[in-house]
Amino acid sequence: NNTYARSRNVAVFGNFDFNYGKFLNLNLTARNDWTSRLDKSEYSVFYPSAGLTFTPTALDGVKGKVLNFAKVYVAYNKTGNSDFVGAYSINQIGVSQAGYPYGDIASYGINASAVDPFIRPEIIVTKDFGASFGFFKNDRVTLDAQYYISNTTDLATRATTSSTSGYSSFLTNIGELETKGYNLDLGITPVKTDNFSWNVRANLSHNKSIVKSLAKGADEINLLSDTTVGIFAVVGEEFPTIKGIGYQRDANGSVIVDADTGSPLYTDKFVKLGTSNPDYVLGLTNSLTYKNLKLTAVVDYRSGGEFFSATRQQLAWSGHLIESAENGRNGGFIFPGSVVANSTGDAYIPNTNVVTGGNSAQTYQEFFEEDSSNSNAENNVLDASAFKVRELSLNYSLGKKALRNTAITGVNFGINARNLFMVLPKANKNYSD
Repeated sequence: NNTYARSRNVAVFGNFDFNYGKFLNLNLTARNDWTSRLDKSEYSVFYPSAGLTFTPTALDGVKGKVLNFAKVYVAYNKTGNSDFVGAYSINQIGVSQAGYPYGDIASYGINASAVDPFIRPEIIVTKDFGASFGFFKNDRVTLDAQYYISNTTDLATRATTSSTSGYSSFLTNIGELETKGYNLDLGITPVKTDNFSWNVRANLSHNKSIVKSLAKGADEINLLSDTTVGIFAVVGEEFPTIKGIGYQRDANGSVIVDADTGSPLYTDKFVKLGTSNPDYVLGLTNSLTYKNLKLTAVVDYRSGGEFFSATRQQLAWSGHLIESAENGRNGGFIFPGSVVANSTGDAYIPNTNVVTGGNSAQTYQEFFEEDSSNSNAENNVLDASAFKVRELSLNYSLGKKALRNTAITGVNFGINARNLFMVLPKANKNYSD
């Protein structure tokens, strides 16, 4: 594998700081990059930034016994990114094809993972608004808050291509993405004495990315998929969007089953099944310190979001799902909350007697193989919520007295345990983390 690659990056950068007293600061930056990895028509990108910070507690008479520190800021930042393009990627280079044309004799062929020869750098513009506060000697209560809006233009990613093209994927600029979010960080020290202290820090974060537009006026772009499920960029929807084959449902959202076989009816095209983005993430750190001994616990909770579990899909195919054993002794079961067409076929009525999965163990097994593995992705799209104990640690530090006649400034002994346990949604029986 005797390969050699070279690329060249050149940049100029300027930073300017302006201060008025100790309470007002203005920072300006400017940068221009040139990279040989892009075509000459696209290889130069300029991006500036500006930030204004106001610290009212630096003014006379504002700082007091309760409020010890306050700072507010607003910032604008533009960033260019072309790291996703490798050296020579925009050129049609040959790649080694094992076994072609004869047996184990290697030759060269077309690179099936193509890159747009005129691909442009991603441009990310972020607007930040934030504030920081310190109360009661600046160490008993702290609060940091941030809200941001980030717009990405010329978003670059790999899209799937038609198999008839000879390419497996195509890296190109696909559109514009907007992300809005916030972070809240609260620190509290409820107890603090000479020998004991208790510190609590909680963090709440949320962000949502929406596809604003796609290249050439497309409504959606297939990023990765098979015959049952895929990842898509869809205009007006969260990014990324999970789509796949799902259940047919009536106007009330109930699953429609076949009146003769009891098998659920599937959609004939992909439908939206979720997004991987959580609704919010909450983190909590607790620290208890007694003299030189410190106990720390870190936990977090992720709420919402979905993921496709190929583990569950394979367990279904091999007949190892817990669901395939439930009610299996009597053959099939009545699909929960399902509906069937009435005798005239013009409306749906609640299903009370049509059995799903047939009336034998064999037909029941066949139902789960087909329903959960081969045809329907909706069964394998699971809630990504999770509560996790990230870390527990117990540490002991030798005091200054024990080290006063040595050249050592500090010694710490600790026991750390990470990812001790987690609590997952009922449907996610440890299929995936």
